[in-house]
Amino acid sequence: MVEPLVVEIRRRILLWRRSLEPGAVAERSRDAGAVAAEGTTAMLGCTPTHVWSYALRHGEVDPDAVTSRWWPAPEIALPVVVGDNLEGRVGATATVRGAFGVAEPVDGTPVDVDWADVVLVPVVAFAQAGARWGHGKGYYDRALGGVARFPGGPLLVGLAYDEQETGALQPAAWDVPMDAIATPTRWIPARAGGPSGRGQAVSD
Repeated sequence: MVEPLVVEIRRRILLWRRSLEPGAVAERSRDAGAVAAEGTTAMLGCTPTHVWSYALRHGEVDPDAVTSRWWPAPEIALPVVVGDNLEGRVGATATVRGAFGVAEPVDGTPVDVDWADVVLVPVVAFAQAGARWGHGKGYYDRALGGVARFPGGPLLVGLAYDEQETGALQPAAWDVPMDAIATPTRWIPARAGGPSGRGQAVSD
């Protein structure tokens, strides 16, 4: 059962995020994109060529602000809900609004999460040491649970605003931690070098 505190903090942050004006989202996303692109490249030791990203919704940090900074441009997979799980699709030519109001690819080639060099993960709330809370459905925790436990897996980078940080929550056993959190002002590495020990974490 989800604790009432988790529900309340999630509700409060989602209301705040939905209140952001499009111009504020664009400006903050630009700054977070610069932080995330630099931090990810430094931690990987190279520019990623395969990125699992997500479709923007409800005032989230726009992941395109990250991927647009990498050259040559990486291949990008977008997730689609399949039953209780997420499946990546790369090379999609069209999208449709899915069950949760998120744009999902209708075609493209299916890829697993371990296809990616880096996974850009949407965040509802986060804490130091990489703890991340999403919308509570568990899709990302199920998708990332396998690759997060093994060396050589993709780098997991959560994208958030500074206002989404909380010290009031403790992660559950199934909550998959990020290797780093990127905000408009900070790069917060959680596990130096990421799951495979690649590179060094950059400082704030």
